[in-house]
Amino acid sequence: MKKGITPIISVIVLLLITIALAGTAWTFFNSQLLGRVGKQISVQGFCVEGTKAYITVTNMGVNAISLGSCNTAGSVSNKLTICGDIIITRTDGGVMDAQFDKNSIAPMDENKNHDSAIFSDNNCTVSGVPRTCAYTFSLKTSANEEEFGEQAKKVSVKCSGSG
Repeated sequence: MKKGITPIISVIVLLLITIALAGTAWTFFNSQLLGRVGKQISVQGFCVEGTKAYITVTNMGVNAISLGSCNTAGSVSNKLTICGDIIITRTDGGVMDAQFDKNSIAPMDENKNHDSAIFSDNNCTVSGVPRTCAYTFSLKTSANEEEFGEQAKKVSVKCSGSG
């Protein structure tokens, strides 16, 4: 009778190990996929009229990105501002006088078309003073405004200062 119990116990132990490994793999891959495709941005900067920094923020993910109420003139100020799902930091020491051109960025559609919003900072530099303005755009990881996403995007815009 002892010979019949040992194979049954070994099969049960192997099944438990298999289930545990499958659960671990599912948890790992699920968190990796959600982190990469849920909300993801890309940024590209350029200068307009020699003094204004414009940054195109493109939604690369499948979830909409809220920009809060940062679509009115002067709504983004100071060195750090939270606009809905995005935290914007000016890292060169300057103070922003900026806004987005809309209040949200739509998710990627079924044809893999991406929506974008334009972030414009009228305070990159003053006339006659060349400057490179540097920004970091981060996605909030939770409702807690102090938690920054791992995928912070940095962008620099060089303005000549001449209009």
